[in-house]
Amino acid sequence: MKVTMDKKFQTEVAADKVWEYLRDPNKVVDCVPGAKITEQIDETTFEGTVTVKLGPVVTNFKGQVKIERLDDDSRELELTGKGMDSKGTGRAEMKMKATVTALENGKTEVASSMELNLKPFCWSCFPFSRSASLS
Repeated sequence: MKVTMDKKFQTEVAADKVWEYLRDPNKVVDCVPGAKITEQIDETTFEGTVTVKLGPVVTNFKGQVKIERLDDDSRELELTGKGMDSKGTGRAEMKMKATVTALENGKTEVASSMELNLKPFCWSCFPFSRSASLS
């Protein structure tokens, strides 16, 4: 099952300060409900856990997030992530892009786009799994 999420918002905080915050995974993780960094492998690779709620089903994933691109000049970043649920029955893969833009009105715009791909996991947990197809 593929889920795509796009989000844009504006803030009064200067673009340089927003970018400084966004480029630090140890700060940003606090903005992701249910996420926790458990280990830093190197400058761009982090291991962690995240709890995902999909309707009545809650599952815990353990995996890695990697900073694929971090461009200070354009204030753009790209992340990839992959993980396995705690029961070993499902996988998730994530791609995310984010940009920070200074606007003419003095505000800062943050735009992000994330694609989350959930591989088959415990479809029998869903009461409608036999009569509906999710893709």
